[in-house]
Amino acid sequence: MFGGDVHARAYAELQRTGISPQLGRIGLDAWARALAPIKFKLVAVAARTSKSALRTAKNFKRWGQKEPKAFFGDKPWLKILRDFPELDVMAVATPDHLHTAVILAALNAGAHVITEKPMCLAMAEADAIIALAKRRNRIVAVDMHKRYDPDHLRIRDDIKNRIGHPLYGVAYLEEPLEVSTRTFKWVEQSDPFSYVGPHWVDLFYHYYKSKPRSLTAVGQKKKLVRAGLNAYDAVQVRVDFENGMSINFHNNWITPPDFEGPVNQGHEIVGTEQRRWEPHGEQSLYPPGAASRWFAGLYRLWRGQHHGGPGGHLPNEIPGGKPRKRRGDLSDRRRSKNNRRHCPCRAAGARFEF
Repeated sequence: MFGGDVHARAYAELQRTGISPQLGRIGLDAWARALAPIKFKLVAVAARTSKSALRTAKNFKRWGQKEPKAFFGDKPWLKILRDFPELDVMAVATPDHLHTAVILAALNAGAHVITEKPMCLAMAEADAIIALAKRRNRIVAVDMHKRYDPDHLRIRDDIKNRIGHPLYGVAYLEEPLEVSTRTFKWVEQSDPFSYVGPHWVDLFYHYYKSKPRSLTAVGQKKKLVRAGLNAYDAVQVRVDFENGMSINFHNNWITPPDFEGPVNQGHEIVGTEQRRWEPHGEQSLYPPGAASRWFAGLYRLWRGQHHGGPGGHLPNEIPGGKPRKRRGDLSDRRRSKNNRRHCPCRAAGARFEF
């Protein structure tokens, strides 16, 4: 799984406490009592190298859980499915271009799947995954955790209702150069939009429940080519949705090391009403006849969670109010920078007991 320590820590917590304590974070509190009896057990982890697989398995034990069986090799997921034929769920976080093989193998073995985005890199692969999931009556879930960020929930439940009908917008997520030159060895098989763009496309669907209708895309290959990598520096994609809004998505993975935060991201929508929302909570009216606009803000991303950085604000800060105190920010940031360089695990299998 990508970011093995990140995933493994989540599974260790899930195994320790069950799923009920996690449900409140995504607005599913009502299910907590019904799902409390479910027990989670991570039975296997897999990576391309034995070093990565064994390290993740030992870390899982160090976090207070039984050590899962470690698999490694070119296609270690096949070994998991062979040794655990009653597997309930396969977690997939291989490099982007290898998602499809693991997903199809898991579905054929009768397991449900949770996968990192992108689900796959080709329309034909998506069609094959959807068809097999329906035929096997199994679920393939894609990890779209940005839906549940507090800022994004407020936009969905409140702010979008104030700006009128959405017209157009822009969304950007820019990754550091080390992602494409050090962290990942497979950037030539993917691109910045395929890697992180699905988060934003899904977010706009989550706001308006309007599906993409068409898209156009362009990309640039310059800096990474000079570094010996035949990979895209940046990609810009325009997506037109069924409700008429048009959103431009900008992604790159060449942000310089001296940038003030590890990730630069944000999004903006222009609507038909005369109201504006900005990151610090100030609302004002535009002059008559002007379109309205709100900003989701510039967020600092630290290993999947937003933390206040220079000029930023915490996700649990109420715009215009005082932020709640957080503990461990500094250690979390240091740890996140270290973990970011290590992606030891590629796949994992789990069993659920009722």
